[in-house]
Amino acid sequence: MGLFGSVALAVCLMRKNVTQAFAGAIVDVSQATVSRRWDLLRPLIAQVLAEFVPHPSEVVGAGTVLVDGTICPTWDCPDIPDLYSAKAGYAGMNIQIAATLSGRLAAVGPIPVHGARHDAHAFAACGKIRAAVEHAIPHLKTWRMLSEEGGRYRAPIQKYQSMLKAVIGLYFFAACE
Repeated sequence: MGLFGSVALAVCLMRKNVTQAFAGAIVDVSQATVSRRWDLLRPLIAQVLAEFVPHPSEVVGAGTVLVDGTICPTWDCPDIPDLYSAKAGYAGMNIQIAATLSGRLAAVGPIPVHGARHDAHAFAACGKIRAAVEHAIPHLKTWRMLSEEGGRYRAPIQKYQSMLKAVIGLYFFAACE
């Protein structure tokens, strides 16, 4: 499997959240090979695509930004405290999303926190105006590694941040087209 196939494999893992064993069976390589490619390419994809991630001011200008958090499911790791979110009903990582008033994704916080941590009352006073950011979240969660529908994040939690940075880069890179 060459570079193109390896990158496609890593992107597929993030986009569809299939197991490494299943992905390996599709491209006729071992799960261990998939794991090695994933570990090698995930941070490189994030680094290469970082230039496509706009600064929030480029998206918003002088307008208003709404911020909300979302829990992205993970396996519950007993040795890592505070992953379980009672509000969501599952273990996960909390990422912060910023959107314009029209619901366009403006920014994704690149540093996830454990799911049991609450948002700082995520604009409790703004009521229905938060609907715009609530519309932006599902667009980001089409990357199944971040979605409840896609299953749970399976890799070691220490790799979550580099996966998130790669997904953010891929999201904004795709939006440039």
